[in-house]
Amino acid sequence: MPKKPKPLKMPWVVQRPKERKTGSRTNNDNSKIYNSTKWRKFRKLYFANNPLCVRCKENGLITPGKDVDHITPIRLGGEIYDYDNLQTLCKPCHNRKSGKEAHMK
Repeated sequence: MPKKPKPLKMPWVVQRPKERKTGSRTNNDNSKIYNSTKWRKFRKLYFANNPLCVRCKENGLITPGKDVDHITPIRLGGEIYDYDNLQTLCKPCHNRKSGKEAHMK
């Protein structure tokens, strides 16, 4: 029976460390919170009361929100289920805010 060939080893290629399976680049993993039934119900209730993007509304645009965002991130001590710490954002505004926060230390 034929044998499977051994994989080619390239000693000149530097092996990178394996990334986390979640694909996240941050050390904080809040997936347990965001996948919980409590958060989903809370998010749905918040969306019902705040359907429009806050940032777009400030600029005079009416855009439906897609994400409920924590104003103060959870990793920096923001409350998870506090209405005053939440805002509705559309995808572009949420990505912009999250990108800026990712580069802050």
